[in-house]
Amino acid sequence: MKASQIHCFFDCLSYIVDADPYLDSRPVYIGVWDSPFGITDEGILYYGTGIRINQLAAYFTTMYGSHLENWIDYDQSREDNWLLFKQQIIGESEYLIIMVDLYNLPNSLQYQKKHLPHLVIVQRRTEDGWYLIDPYFGWEGEVAEEHLEKSFGCANLLMGITIDANVLSQPSVESVSAQFIRSFNPNRSKMVSEVHRFIDRLENTQAESAWKHLHYKLENLAIISKRLRGYSQLFTFFSLEQGQNMDELRAVDKLVMMWDQFLVAVFRIGLLGKNGDIAALKSKLTSIKQHELTIKKKLLDAFEEWRAKNECFIE
Repeated sequence: MKASQIHCFFDCLSYIVDADPYLDSRPVYIGVWDSPFGITDEGILYYGTGIRINQLAAYFTTMYGSHLENWIDYDQSREDNWLLFKQQIIGESEYLIIMVDLYNLPNSLQYQKKHLPHLVIVQRRTEDGWYLIDPYFGWEGEVAEEHLEKSFGCANLLMGITIDANVLSQPSVESVSAQFIRSFNPNRSKMVSEVHRFIDRLENTQAESAWKHLHYKLENLAIISKRLRGYSQLFTFFSLEQGQNMDELRAVDKLVMMWDQFLVAVFRIGLLGKNGDIAALKSKLTSIKQHELTIKKKLLDAFEEWRAKNECFIE
């Protein structure tokens, strides 16, 4: 099973859609590049307590027709929600998507190392536990009941939804167009804006430790930047001919690499403290933004060409 590594929630939805050979999962990734992440004084996180499933899933129902049933009771404890999970009946065409803590999941590279929230698919119950599918990391297999119970939820973060794949349908040109237009801002790079704002706040502090620990505050950007690969999914979807946008796909790969290079520069800042070249760091952010906005312009052009070609299907 090949790892997707774009966004664990979107990757789960994509896997479920792709189980039907007549459906195309690429529109699932519309807007993933601007999907929410957490920002605190401690740093930028790829997750956050304010992120609710409704923020991420409303568009999916509009495009694919299947309602995502959120059965988590946020007013109840993790233990009570675990009991709710066990009460869910997984039909033949149904999947559950739940949040787990990778620290307690034996198949995870973070097992017994670091507490990290992650989303996986629960396909069915087995004799001794549950059969999980992890599209993000490209893993599937049985997990014992005791391990899944320990890994269910992460700190105060919980998520649990049911999706019926039997009622999925191919999204219409009209629904894809509406979702793309609604979520696409050609003049904004969300990651760059938030990171720039975070660094500006640090510049106003005199604490040397704030700069020494900058790498730890921003290390989640290595995960968040993978969401930018969603651009590639839409370039290939909007392509009128196979292999049409190869230059654009390479540009997306370069964009992700630019964030990796940015984090290397951040690490150097941590070694040098506040005496590091903050101006050079901000200059890298400017370059990243310019590169991403160029990609966005080309994606908008590809979308408009695709939409014009398919306007006969828009009511």
